[in-house]
Amino acid sequence: MPIKKKSQVAAQNAELSQSDSLPRSGSKKSFKTPKALDPNKRYLSFNIAGARAFVDFVNPRDDEYLSVAVSFLKNRFHTKHARAACEVSFDETFIFEFEGEHGSAKFDSALMMKLNQPVHLTILRHRRNEKAVVLGTKNVDWRSLLYCNSVEINAEIQPVDMTHKGSLGVILLNLDLIPNLLKSELLNEDQVVKQQELEKKFDADTLQKFLEYSNQWWSEFKEVRPSHKQRLVKIFAETDDREASVYKPTVSLIQPMFADRILDSPLHAARFVSLIPFQRLEAPGAEKVEVWHSMQAFLARGCGDSEDHAVLLCNLLIGFGLDAYVCVGTNGEGSHAWVLQR
Repeated sequence: MPIKKKSQVAAQNAELSQSDSLPRSGSKKSFKTPKALDPNKRYLSFNIAGARAFVDFVNPRDDEYLSVAVSFLKNRFHTKHARAACEVSFDETFIFEFEGEHGSAKFDSALMMKLNQPVHLTILRHRRNEKAVVLGTKNVDWRSLLYCNSVEINAEIQPVDMTHKGSLGVILLNLDLIPNLLKSELLNEDQVVKQQELEKKFDADTLQKFLEYSNQWWSEFKEVRPSHKQRLVKIFAETDDREASVYKPTVSLIQPMFADRILDSPLHAARFVSLIPFQRLEAPGAEKVEVWHSMQAFLARGCGDSEDHAVLLCNLLIGFGLDAYVCVGTNGEGSHAWVLQR
């Protein structure tokens, strides 16, 4: 997200269809550091001010509410439910702690610049007697703070529903580093931008190599025996990420999750996942809608399909050091997913 000069703030606030980061050194809103924070550690203050231009809710139902789930590093937070409207006020601030090696080392600016993990937002709609629905997701790169300490971001939200035309609206965010970096600690904007560009190039090159490899593998797989042409093989999956790429390699969703703070063993992990309600997404006519949600969106929603459960369980088992895999097949209701552990 490009950083704009302060003279452009007024103009950019009017253009809410764009997602921009704005330096907030001259902002009227001041942030007070909570007394409970350790002055020897670095924190990210993440304020969700509100939402604008949510035109789908010009005439909302009486029982319709919106909320935002925020996930970063080891922490997840959720805003209170707010009445659905075209403009919604949240004004909630969440504090995330940056941890170094073994949870004790303090990150300096150069190390923080290489922390390529965005803040993940999940926007949910709530209705009485219905499960929450994921309307859209957003990954927010916070690293512009490393050269200006405070930023305002108008984050445009893309809808999960591919039939939805245009964006959902804009979430207004205020980000601060606590404590602020000293002038000598601040990085140059060019350093951060160059790092981000290198990461994008690496991701693009990696995806291209995977495409070439998967095409070769699929050709060889079909030649093993004729029946392989009819086998269900899931190389790419439709995801809830409408920004980077809707269809992603399924293997990119498998990442170790370390939950030893709350789950004592793989058996506890399996029990935890089994307690999350199952709900299959269906289009009109009872046709299954297969969307592989991010784990942040799945946990924020609190229910999901077999693919969501399988990916979460597999990631937790890998986090415990087990050799786990997600298997894709069919059952009496159509496509199905489960976990295999060797």
